[in-house]
Amino acid sequence: MNGILQEFIKSLNQRMTLLLMDNAPSHIIPENMTNVRCEFLLPSTTSHLQPMDTGIINTFKAHYHRYLVRFHIEAIDAGWTPKVEISDTIRWTKRSWDEVSCITIINCWQEISAMSSPTS
Repeated sequence: MNGILQEFIKSLNQRMTLLLMDNAPSHIIPENMTNVRCEFLLPSTTSHLQPMDTGIINTFKAHYHRYLVRFHIEAIDAGWTPKVEISDTIRWTKRSWDEVSCITIINCWQEISAMSSPTS
C-alpha cells in the first residue's frame, strides 16, 4: 500500500504542490521531493477536518454492526454457536458500504464545509 501512496506523491512532484495528510503511520513520504511539500495534521484535528471521520465511517460501522448482531441473534435462535467466517465479514463489508447513501456522504462534506467557512 505504501507504494501506491509514494507513486502518487512522486507524480505530484512534477508540479508545485502542498499536500495535507493525516498522520497515519502508513503514510511514508518518498525522499528527495523537490516540488511537493507534505504537512501532516495533528492527531486531534483529523476528526474535525475529515468527513470520513465525522459521519461516513460511523454510518458504515452502524450498518456493519447490524449485520454482525443479526448474525449472532440468528445463530443463537437456531441453537448453534456463532462463528464468523472471513467470507461473512467480506460480504457484510460490501453490503455495509453499499448502504452508505450518497446523501450521507454529501451531508458530511457540507458539514465540513460549513465548519471551515468564516462566520459573520
